[in-house]
Amino acid sequence: MPFYSLLVDGNNLDVFKYVTLTDADRNVTDILHHVTLTRAGSLRIEPATSNSSSFPSAKLSIQRLHGDKTGLIRSYSGHRVSFGLDENGLAVIEKSITGLSNTTSPVSKPLVNFVVESGGELILTRRFLVTGSGVPLNNDPESDQSLFGFSYFSAVSLLLDGRLTNVDHMHFGQSTFVGIGGQAHSAIMEKGEYVTIGNPGRFRFGSLDLYTGSTVRYLFCV
Repeated sequence: MPFYSLLVDGNNLDVFKYVTLTDADRNVTDILHHVTLTRAGSLRIEPATSNSSSFPSAKLSIQRLHGDKTGLIRSYSGHRVSFGLDENGLAVIEKSITGLSNTTSPVSKPLVNFVVESGGELILTRRFLVTGSGVPLNNDPESDQSLFGFSYFSAVSLLLDGRLTNVDHMHFGQSTFVGIGGQAHSAIMEKGEYVTIGNPGRFRFGSLDLYTGSTVRYLFCV
């Protein structure tokens, strides 16, 4: 990855018009030190195509992620996206978050929205605060190809049907909307190796905090 910093300004157009990262060698982790998504800017790794016989794991590490709550990062099957960790897997220290007292754990507070498809993964620090203002699912051109063709939300801040790794304390910010799919689960990783991996639909957190007006729905297909 030739970039140290990346700024994506969506100009308040379609949030599903992505900046797409491509790389012939999917076994190499792309590292971006600073990413900023503003005015519905969005970022993803190139997804597998329907005629791909195999699609090796793609990895993207973002050390510092900033935005205005309107942007989107999407993780497809086979993609691993980490945020707030350095090259050694240690937390990048950001400023403390008001309202999260009595803690010394670094807090992931990315001011963006996330969609993590089945088979995708999001790796964070021990505390994760969902803050995105939501992306309009009814405008998603891929909604009929995804678990998330639901009408429960007009917009969603975090849409998770994959793996959420290393989060011990989950905080849903004020007026955020979160959708949890049937394949979503949590995991813990230490020194690059998984210690525990939850079964589909199962999570284990040390604490779960819902701020005023936040909504969580389980979106299980039958």
